[in-house]
Amino acid sequence: MEHFFILGAPKCGTTSLAYWLSQHFQVAFSNPKEARFFNTDFSLRFRPTDIQSYEKLFSLKNDTIISGEATVNYLSSDVALSKILDYAPNAKFIVCVRPHVDLFVSLHRQRLKEGLESVTDPRRAWRLQADRLNGRYLPKGCSEAKLLEYARFCMMGEQISRLYSLVGEERVRIYLLEEISESPVNVFRDACEFLAIEKQESISYQVRNVGVVPKFIVLSRFIRIVGTLRKKIGLPPFGVAKQISRWNQAESGPEPVDAAFLRELEEYFRKDREVLGLHLKNRRRL
Repeated sequence: MEHFFILGAPKCGTTSLAYWLSQHFQVAFSNPKEARFFNTDFSLRFRPTDIQSYEKLFSLKNDTIISGEATVNYLSSDVALSKILDYAPNAKFIVCVRPHVDLFVSLHRQRLKEGLESVTDPRRAWRLQADRLNGRYLPKGCSEAKLLEYARFCMMGEQISRLYSLVGEERVRIYLLEEISESPVNVFRDACEFLAIEKQESISYQVRNVGVVPKFIVLSRFIRIVGTLRKKIGLPPFGVAKQISRWNQAESGPEPVDAAFLRELEEYFRKDREVLGLHLKNRRRL
């Protein structure tokens, strides 16, 4: 069995691409799509604890020739890549990217939606990263401070360089969020070619995990805490939390981010943006 991994980055179209590939008759995709097994440097609840539990997440089909999963924290993990290669030495990797500042802003909003973040001001959330890694100002319900270490997730150039150093460029595909959004058919067909599977035509190109802002941050955090308790006592999902989350989506767009802070972020990411730019320049084009 061959294997592929959509590594991240978060909020870059990974959920949509995973959904498209999960429909392919030759692909066994994990359920849930984020298996969260190999990034053991992240303290995460309700994850597979051994390889047998991990492999049970994949339902093989009669025509399956490759399995895949999409855990967005693998790219920023310090250990996931080496553990993946121990398990699947010939694995292929897909990385989805977007501009650094856009990624931070979108990821901050996602953390608010998930109930992991309690600070609505992105500038203050950015400033709190070091404190949170030291255990201070962590919101209730967030058991892993690394999930609020926004810079870690945004250093895509550095992370792709590390990936290339381990597996080379031939086993990696990079897609821009813009390409996934505007040219889904081309992206899907290119991914099929990369994975050496047939170019299946009967695919629903529905966009998944669109960024939204919650109306009430406290409600998002409450939903997360209740969900954690439900999983601890072994109750199945009832669908109520999803309905409440949909209702809790703000009808208007998010408040604009301060321009001076955006310039600060642009400067912070300048060197990594240059590295990512080189990777994008040298990658295979669609």
